[in-house]
Amino acid sequence: MSERATTTWPGVMRQALWFGLLTGLGEAGVLAVKQQVLGRIVRVGPDILWMAPVADALALLVVGGVLVAGARVWKPIGHPRVAPFIFASLGCLSLLLMYYPIELYAKILLAIGLSAQVARMATRWPQLFARSVHRGIVVAAVLVTVLAGVTRIGPWIAYRQHVSALPASPAGAPNVLLIVWDTVRAKNLSVYGYGRDTTPHLKKWAESGVAFDHASSVSPWTLPSHASMLTGQWPQELSTDWETPLDGAHRTLPETLSARGYLTAGFVANTYYCGHELGIARGFARYEDYVVSPQELLISSTLVRSIVNSGIVRRLTKYDDNIPRRTATAITDQFLDWHTTTGGRPFFAFLNFFDAHEAYLPPPPFAGRFGPAPPLGNPALVQDLRRSLRRDWFERPAAEIQAEQNSYDAAIAYLDDQLNRLLEALQARGVLDNTVVIVTSDHGEQFGEHGLFLHGNSLYQPLLHVPLVIRYPPSVPQGRRVAARASLRDLSATVVDLLKGTGTDALPGSSLARYWSTPPAIGADDAAIGEVREADWAKLGNPWYPIAKGDLASVTDDAYHYIRNGDGSEELYALATDPDEKHNLSGNPGSAPLLEKYRALLRATLKRDGQ
Repeated sequence: MSERATTTWPGVMRQALWFGLLTGLGEAGVLAVKQQVLGRIVRVGPDILWMAPVADALALLVVGGVLVAGARVWKPIGHPRVAPFIFASLGCLSLLLMYYPIELYAKILLAIGLSAQVARMATRWPQLFARSVHRGIVVAAVLVTVLAGVTRIGPWIAYRQHVSALPASPAGAPNVLLIVWDTVRAKNLSVYGYGRDTTPHLKKWAESGVAFDHASSVSPWTLPSHASMLTGQWPQELSTDWETPLDGAHRTLPETLSARGYLTAGFVANTYYCGHELGIARGFARYEDYVVSPQELLISSTLVRSIVNSGIVRRLTKYDDNIPRRTATAITDQFLDWHTTTGGRPFFAFLNFFDAHEAYLPPPPFAGRFGPAPPLGNPALVQDLRRSLRRDWFERPAAEIQAEQNSYDAAIAYLDDQLNRLLEALQARGVLDNTVVIVTSDHGEQFGEHGLFLHGNSLYQPLLHVPLVIRYPPSVPQGRRVAARASLRDLSATVVDLLKGTGTDALPGSSLARYWSTPPAIGADDAAIGEVREADWAKLGNPWYPIAKGDLASVTDDAYHYIRNGDGSEELYALATDPDEKHNLSGNPGSAPLLEKYRALLRATLKRDGQ
């Protein structure tokens, strides 16, 4: 090929395709090394191996089209050095953006310097460069095709093998459906007396089951809370930390049910802390987290993701959501589609819904249902790989915070609507009454209580008090309300109990059926333990965060909420008379026996605790 062949329209587009495929393969390789060799959490699925090259190739083909069009208007753009310089610059920058310690300006300068050398060599040896482009496209395209085939066909084969290896299930075994509304606090649900009618459908379904008025999460953030629900272990017994996944030390509920012949599947919208690499997927035959979609393709390119997540682009487009977030409608559809393939075998399905997580963006007609929503295109919004977070809560006026809570409530109403659609679909299929349905949340949210916002930074009730409804007509009484304190740690043990599991199926914890038995079998030490470990980001964040003082632990029973802070200070609140936890009783002389009681309970429960 001649030098002229690389400056024509086909030549420029071939260069764009080659550089794009090389860049994407390089990004995929870096991510693979981080994950498989360095043990890092990268928050991408295996499809990144082919999606990154495709995304980068498409992006550079667009740039190539612009260069070709520009050359017709201004001939210097058609110089042989321009196209390889532009493509190499973008490719190098995309790879450098994956290395965070270097400042952006330094990455740009380094990319320009490297690309200048590439352009110089391309014009010095034009025929060699043209041949390299032509052959490189073929090799890269074949490799990408093979990777796409492996990542697409591999899970399907593994799923079929898993299904064929399942043992026979017990005759008439009920299904199990665990529904987690991520970041939904009980305080904002009308089923618990909230002034806004956010959950009319949950209230309706709760009337045919048991509603727990004071269910408590074990942690104020996603990963340890989910891990505890699926293992029956307290967070301190698990490996889960801010950047540490759940290891294989403890058997999970899906593993237990698979051994009983259950078909297991998970459908999650919170891919940031519920993705398969966080360990939550262990035991599931099918686990849908990072799905193939136009949105996932868009963020597969580091360069493209950096552009579309930039503050300028977000303000111009007024798009505040994280790009690949899947809605409750999508999760519901996915599960219902999968259910048609179960072939009558009992199933355990775990559904994680992310719509009430910041940024709170309910779809029409729910948006605005409870009052004005915040304006879109907020300049304080920070876009991450799979998160969309506002960082200026402490500086915002009360009206703006109320607008956020309006949207939060509307998002909960949307979740409630989709829950009803899901359960009515199962009812129409004739399987609902033979299904153990559990609706809960992993943790709550703060909207200014104790001067705090969001979650993960304290152990106050807005974060720990979560909804819990259990419905299973054959064994769970209808229309029952449980006023006693209950812990989500006991969910796995409850499921095994309702399935009439044997000793080999046992998981840690105690069945929540003890609360609706006659008489209730509630022990004197029945209490909910909460825990959160100090995070590196907390040290760099607001110093008044409780988590900034160190690890936190708490005990909540029917009367009091006790908190032990990382600096050794203590808090005690009488929940019956002070549900908003405004009066700390730990300094009262009469509280000494209570404080010692809760200290002893923490020492007995948190066995690794040195205090």
